[in-house]
Amino acid sequence: MAVPFIYTPIYNPGNISGYYDRSCYYKSFREIRKKYDFIVFHHARHLWKNVSDKILYKGNDKLVIGFANFVKKVKGTNPCLIMFEYGRDVAETKKLVQELCIEEHVLWFPLVSRKEIMIGISLADIGAAEFGMDWMSYGTAYEILAMGKPLMCHRNDETYKDLYPELYPMINASAPDEITNALTDYVHNREFYKKMGEDGRRWFQKYAVDYPMEKYLEIILEKNKGKDSSC
Repeated sequence: MAVPFIYTPIYNPGNISGYYDRSCYYKSFREIRKKYDFIVFHHARHLWKNVSDKILYKGNDKLVIGFANFVKKVKGTNPCLIMFEYGRDVAETKKLVQELCIEEHVLWFPLVSRKEIMIGISLADIGAAEFGMDWMSYGTAYEILAMGKPLMCHRNDETYKDLYPELYPMINASAPDEITNALTDYVHNREFYKKMGEDGRRWFQKYAVDYPMEKYLEIILEKNKGKDSSC
């Protein structure tokens, strides 16, 4: 059962704009929104080149290569990829971006707080999480779902099909060409992916917030049954 660690009364598409004026980076995110017509937001830690254990591999390189191929393939759109200086392989990712000649389409931010991250997600088109190991519940994915944006990452549905009555909708990609194809399809089917984001947010609220909170409350009440309420 997922721990409900994201406070959705604040971090949701309807309320997050009320915190824009408290943000140190909102103006930067807003300027990016004005300049680019397609924003991919990737705030995962950069771990793909110098990885001591395969379980730590985030697949950032797959995203960068897939995005670069998308930039070269799709004309008539002005995309950008937002990333953060977080993780031991930031320098390697910057080197890869340079080798692929997409510097003008990649924007970097320093390590920031969750509030800033959520504000940035709210102004993006699509959120990209991890493309390495097969995960279901983790921070970057859940932050994207909470903000009602379509989530692109890697997941093996067979691994988790018995954990929930339904799995959250997402763009399943684990290779650069799959990422390229997904980004291309998004450009031509924006309404479909907008609905995916909305459905993902509803799933998150139901299964990652409401349901576990109910279960925790049941356990607490059961443990305290019969105890002296005056204590």
